[in-house]
Amino acid sequence: MTVRVPFASLVLLLSFAAATGCHRASPAAPAAQPPVVTVAKPVQREITDYVDFTGRTDAVSSVDIRARVTGYIVQMPFREGSEVKAGDLLFEIDPRPYQAQFDHSQAVVAENEAALKLAIANNIRAKNLSRTPGAIS
Repeated sequence: MTVRVPFASLVLLLSFAAATGCHRASPAAPAAQPPVVTVAKPVQREITDYVDFTGRTDAVSSVDIRARVTGYIVQMPFREGSEVKAGDLLFEIDPRPYQAQFDHSQAVVAENEAALKLAIANNIRAKNLSRTPGAIS
């Protein structure tokens, strides 16, 4: 003997079994306790408003110091970061190489002046010899 069950009944029976069979009974939950809350009274005091910004600051006036000559620094009479005024001495450069160049230039001038005097003297002597009768031409 075969029992025929309509399709809708079968679906209803399976869905009922699935709904009731998958849940376990949970034990009775204890009565919920209210949470503990701490309370503080407000404090009255004067505050200073400020805002934090990330960034970079630059001086109002700043300069880049670059030497226009070469040489060794002998002295630096100012402190880095201090204020300087126009005309203040910033660096003293070793004067010996410049003194040597100056002395050389003076020697070249003296040499050229001596060569000029010799040329003038030779010119005068040559003119005098050309006027003298019997001079070799």
